[in-house]
Amino acid sequence: MAKKIKIYLHSENQKKPKLVEIDEDSQIKDIAEENVETSIIEGDAQSAIKVHLEDEDEIQDKEDTVKDSKIKDKGHIHCHRCSDIKVTFSYNGTLMEESFKPSATAKRILKVAADLLGIDPKDAVDLVLRIGSDKGEELQDRDHIGSFAKYPECSIKLFTTAVVNIQG
Repeated sequence: MAKKIKIYLHSENQKKPKLVEIDEDSQIKDIAEENVETSIIEGDAQSAIKVHLEDEDEIQDKEDTVKDSKIKDKGHIHCHRCSDIKVTFSYNGTLMEESFKPSATAKRILKVAADLLGIDPKDAVDLVLRIGSDKGEELQDRDHIGSFAKYPECSIKLFTTAVVNIQG
């Protein structure tokens, strides 16, 4: 009998991951199918979905099993139709671009943004990424960029801003 594990399933059009249970002997294509069944992706999109492990660049082979792919219990998986997400960073009027896999976390992206923008790592700890504007929704460290980027555009603009401390 196959061992069951729980995974956090991240997807396009879903800001929060869903916790699903799957057999270790299931194939990666089963995760893509589960994603289509539990998301708001329209049409027959399973064949177009790519599966990534969190913060990994390689696309998982859909014929591999969960066990062979080294997916761990409570691991984070991302399903998306985009292969890459073009991220435009805005910081004090400066714009920079970089591409990431949909499974890239906000923590990783912020580090890359700081490097691209020439921000000292000691100063970068006081920065956050926001969507929409410099006062928009703040991304949390474990957020996957693909959860916010829509298909077929496969791009997003992020604002790199200082953490807002409310004085009271």
